Amino acid sequence: SMAESAENKRLLGRYQLSDRIGEGGSAVVYRAHDTWLGHQPVVLKLQRESQEDLTGHLRREYALLIRLRHPHIVRVRELAHLSAEDRLPDVPSEALCLIEDSVPGEPLHEWAEGRAIGDVAAVGAQIAAALAALHAAGVRHGDLRPDNILVHETPHGPHDTLIDFGLSSRSSSGNT
Repeated sequence: SMAESAENKRLLGRYQLSDRIGEGGSAVVYRAHDTWLGHQPVVLKLQRESQEDLTGHLRREYALLIRLRHPHIVRVRELAHLSAEDRLPDVPSEALCLIEDSVPGEPLHEWAEGRAIGDVAAVGAQIAAALAALHAAGVRHGDLRPDNILVHETPHGPHDTLIDFGLSSRSSSGNT
């Protein structure tokens, strides 16, 4: 299957792929581990088609997000071009690859079922803060759907993270 052919492959000499967790019109999303940093979990977004405008879209997203450090926005680590050895199904050679932190949690709509109104309101305030930070940085969130917001429990209450900026959709299994 497609998934098997990519599993256990190492991209960019560094990122060990595990499973494919989502795809959209413009990107394929994989879980991976950074073998240079003690097998830290990461998420790789790989450009699906070699369209110029899409390359520009990924570059713009990267340029805006790489400068952004916010507790409720996924951290973007780097942008790289795949090499010829990095061949993957559904991904053009020399595709752009966006590397992000892996984020724990479940999609907002699943998390919110049966929750206390105070918890839901707290998460709403966190989302508003994240959107305000994006707006201030010049990012318009293109795809704010509940499955692009992951929520996990902490000792201080629920914590949400915006994980996607209109590039791709993820499966509901989250992004951990």
